Amino acid sequence: MAICALLAFLIPVGFYCLILASVNRRSKPMMVSGVWDSVGLLFAVSGFFLATVPMLVSKFYTRVFDFDNHFFSLWLQHWLLLFVYFTLLVSASVFMIIWRSRKTMIYNVDLELFPKALERAFANAGVYISMRKHQRLILTPASPSENPINTAITQTAPPSSLAPPPPGNRGWGEGAVAEDFHYAEVEIETFPSMRHITLHWVYCPPAIRRRLETVLTTSLESAAPLVNPAAGWFLNISGLIFGTLLMVVLTFVILIMTAQRGK
Repeated sequence: MAICALLAFLIPVGFYCLILASVNRRSKPMMVSGVWDSVGLLFAVSGFFLATVPMLVSKFYTRVFDFDNHFFSLWLQHWLLLFVYFTLLVSASVFMIIWRSRKTMIYNVDLELFPKALERAFANAGVYISMRKHQRLILTPASPSENPINTAITQTAPPSSLAPPPPGNRGWGEGAVAEDFHYAEVEIETFPSMRHITLHWVYCPPAIRRRLETVLTTSLESAAPLVNPAAGWFLNISGLIFGTLLMVVLTFVILIMTAQRGK
């Protein structure tokens, strides 16, 4: 059981690190929605929460309690505890996916080239940065006479344009274009050592967000880093995990064979 618990815990982590290594070795950045990024994180920890923890709980019950005399009551308590645990686990997973749905992750991106690629994407989408608040950007529609890239830093929108429109007058359907929205707000979080950027869509209509992400995907093709050390880090972690697991399994097999020969 100890070997199975260890394998269940480390194998998903090893594959997750291997996937991240391949993503960070790409020739261009990769943009992932917060939902799919959360699914990847849940896959990485799935072995621990779905197999290792239940195994430990079962082992705890069989060692501490006397199942011979109180089999039915202890069996019922055991499965009731597992039911509550899995219910909380599913609820927490759904909550994490919903909470991270407003995020967009960009892997393998050059942080020095990213601002120009972002402004170029905004220009192609018909919006411009009307205000900067540290790492938070306020986006408003660009008029035909404005150059979004040149006015990205110098212009500031009037306070009335920075408030969300009334709920009944938004007009943000599937066919929305850049001029249909009043304002959007996005916060940029950078991780220089990982060559990673997270976009927090504080406020943005779904149609506008999809439009910006589509244009940004094309614009980011020229923002790939020359060297990304994160790829080597994740590859080393994955190799270390699988190498350790291989040694553990081989040792376990050798011990079993030795014990059988001794008999």
